[in-house]
Amino acid sequence: MRHSYAQRHADAGVPVDHLRELLDHREIGTTMGYFKVSVERKRHAVETVARLTIDRHGNPRGYSDALAHEGQTVAVAYGGYSEPSNVKAGGQHCRIRFQRAGCDFYRPDPSYLPALEQQVAELRADKEAALAMGAADWVIRNFDDQITAYAKTLNQMRRTLDELPEQERAAVEDAARELRKARSAAAFISVDGLTIRGRT
Repeated sequence: MRHSYAQRHADAGVPVDHLRELLDHREIGTTMGYFKVSVERKRHAVETVARLTIDRHGNPRGYSDALAHEGQTVAVAYGGYSEPSNVKAGGQHCRIRFQRAGCDFYRPDPSYLPALEQQVAELRADKEAALAMGAADWVIRNFDDQITAYAKTLNQMRRTLDELPEQERAAVEDAARELRKARSAAAFISVDGLTIRGRT
């Protein structure tokens, strides 16, 4: 029962540090055992979601197979990225990393929906704070442009998912959860008993 409880939470996307507390594990590595996504499951998830990849304009930019998707994109915040030098650098070579929604190499798919929703909410909150601080007009315009760009992507993906037959939409949502779980597990690296999120 304990294993089932842990696996169900991991599959539902509960962050590993929260699940570690719930299970009272001493070592994060013990909890990470529930977050491993097999290569086969990941390949199937990528094949399901990759065909629904879009560009920053909302146009379809799907990949024909998992290998093409994995070889031509790198996972970054709020979506995939297909600029060759950035792919080669593992996502660490983006010149406009804080404004990805404005780049023609930006390639989000449905697995990034929660991250996009969070980004739009945070940008709106930051804009309100900037307004309260009396920030320059160009700062507010920058927030507005980013909110518009990410919201356009978000709305296009929601429309695409809503148009899918119910069974197909459920399969895409399951695949998206698998990919988020795989990315979440990859973001944790244990170093001498310390857990560092998103850093090497």
